[in-house]
Amino acid sequence: MISERKFSNSYSSFWNQLLPTADSFVRHLNLSSNRFNLPVLSSGQVDRDRRAVINELAFRLFKEKSISGKVASGKFSSIEENVRAYIQRLAQSINPIDPLSNKELSEAKKIANSLSRYFYGADFSNIVFWPLFKGCGQLDSCKADIIYLDRLVEVKAGDRHFKTNDLRQIITYLALNFYSMQYQIENIALVNPRTGLKFECTVDELIESCSGTKAVDVFSDVIAFVSTEVGSM
Repeated sequence: MISERKFSNSYSSFWNQLLPTADSFVRHLNLSSNRFNLPVLSSGQVDRDRRAVINELAFRLFKEKSISGKVASGKFSSIEENVRAYIQRLAQSINPIDPLSNKELSEAKKIANSLSRYFYGADFSNIVFWPLFKGCGQLDSCKADIIYLDRLVEVKAGDRHFKTNDLRQIITYLALNFYSMQYQIENIALVNPRTGLKFECTVDELIESCSGTKAVDVFSDVIAFVSTEVGSM
């Protein structure tokens, strides 16, 4: 089985044939992204694993605040500890990840507040965190970040522009949803709470701009590929 992240970062020939104008579209969306918050300044030079902890902690703090209305001080420490353990398992680093510094904790809180700014005025009872998409073929089941009403929201908190692989990842989720018909998704959003930029469009606009064809054709091709080709290559 293969994860959605590995799938979206691999099989370049398949993706380039499926989405011939994706690179052009990602340049367009980076130029036309809208600002919803001021950028969050980094606490300084940090390695990749610690940056991952900061970003994941920010997302979980936003989730906790959205559900409970606040983050209790006692719970804050346990969330930070759980995030370090989670990233440690993913990174498989030789050395344990030390607790975040006060500056790094402050950075995570600011990123969480930036996410709150993006969802300002939203009905949090309609937010689905980590929606699970059923797997298909050799593609394993996977979790996206957020579904709000009919919008799939993918959060990318790196200090970078949005990438073509981000679009592939979203399209993978959409294809799995097309196959399983679990959620009603009509719109997508790429949100970077670190840079304070967002891009939103309809699913049809995303697919047609990247492929020149209809969404049903692209999703069907993804499902056919993971059902017959992935694993044999």
